[in-house]
Amino acid sequence: LWRPSASIVCIPNGVDALRLGVQRPAAKQHSGPSIVFVGRLHPIKRLDLLVDAFVRVKAENAQARLVIAGPDDTGLRMALSERAGVAAPSIHWTGHVTSEQRDTLLSEADALVLCSDSESFGVSVLEPMSARVPVVATDTSGWHDVPIHGGGLVVPQRADAIAGALGRIVQYPAEAREMGRRGY
Repeated sequence: LWRPSASIVCIPNGVDALRLGVQRPAAKQHSGPSIVFVGRLHPIKRLDLLVDAFVRVKAENAQARLVIAGPDDTGLRMALSERAGVAAPSIHWTGHVTSEQRDTLLSEADALVLCSDSESFGVSVLEPMSARVPVVATDTSGWHDVPIHGGGLVVPQRADAIAGALGRIVQYPAEAREMGRRGY
């Protein structure tokens, strides 16, 4: 319905880049690489691929840890923990997190991973980029512009590709910091 007198309103996306971008601490509490996923635990998010990728990263870097933050409404946690095998103790499950808790996780993250089958618009990618955290997204997540602007890496939706991207971020911290800066 056409209404020439209707008001047009622009609603911001809700990501406070200025607040998140200044929270990066000089030193992290955890000594090794910290990989983060923020979102609901659901089969469409393909956390099976993330866990398989993390197992590979963990084999190369014993200090690596994976933080999975989000509600487990479908009961995936147990199967994913079993899937991780010997790497399972290095996976920290937070459950639902508040925005403040999420910001704290991002302030210490070395990378955020999104490997969903599809996303309409994953704010979970904007938040880490706003916090100067490099992003690893799969080519199925809708974030094809991330590498164009240098804010992270987009890879095929396979565990080996995700692990390779994470390995690059872990192995080349100066390049990862630059990705974070460009994402911001």
